[in-house]
Amino acid sequence: MRALVLIVALLVAPSVVRAQDDDEALPIDPPADAQPPADTSRDEEARALFAAGRTAFEAGRFSDALSYFQRSYELSGRSMLLFNIGSAHDRMRQDVEALAAFEAYLRAVPNAPNAREVEARVEVLRRAIAQREPAPETTVEAPAPEPEIAIAPEVDPAPVAPQPAPERAFAPIGSSILGGLALITGGVAVWSWVDANARYEGLETGCFAMRGACTDAEIDASGVDTQVTVTNVLLASSLALAAAAVVVLVLEIPMGGDDDEGAPAVALRAGPTSVAVEGRF
Repeated sequence: MRALVLIVALLVAPSVVRAQDDDEALPIDPPADAQPPADTSRDEEARALFAAGRTAFEAGRFSDALSYFQRSYELSGRSMLLFNIGSAHDRMRQDVEALAAFEAYLRAVPNAPNAREVEARVEVLRRAIAQREPAPETTVEAPAPEPEIAIAPEVDPAPVAPQPAPERAFAPIGSSILGGLALITGGVAVWSWVDANARYEGLETGCFAMRGACTDAEIDASGVDTQVTVTNVLLASSLALAAAAVVVLVLEIPMGGDDDEGAPAVALRAGPTSVAVEGRF
């Protein structure tokens, strides 16, 4: 019974704590009727811790006071100690922790005699915390840069190389034909010459061998004179055709540029009494 009287006396003993930015005094411990009944087995230690915390608080050693109050609360579970814990935090400018302790105190003891004062302090702490919290950053997307339009530098057109004049196709058609005729005529002339020699040998083994001479009738009958004439004509024709083939070949060979399109580089000029070859080199 004596221990109970001491606890009640301790709880009702007023201790004044001046809240930050608040001129109105708040009691550090509310009346005993706001607390649940204490556990007698641990009450002695809790009461000693509470007394030590109040002494440290009044001496301005708020960190020590907070430690004592918290240990006392862990032992006794008395809701009034939440107010003491919040007051110690408040003096050390630990607004977030003080706000949490005061709000827990109001929830545990909603009809506490100092409820209005504690609620006022809660509002002050909330405003102080809100002012210190940084405003949410607003992300502003930068406009996308406009694509750069590459301007190609002006370049002088490269000089156009002159196109080479088309080469004249070398097609020795005329000279080939004439050369072929010359060869054929020459071949026939050679055959005719061989045949004429054979006939002449026949005359030599005949009338020439028997009489030393042949009559005109025998010579005509052998056809040697005609054969010799044909051979001479063929040889002359072959030579003429060969010469013509050479001339045409010279005309067909491109020998220099043309002054006019389609005009040959070599031209054959025929006059009344002569034939001349003209060329441009």
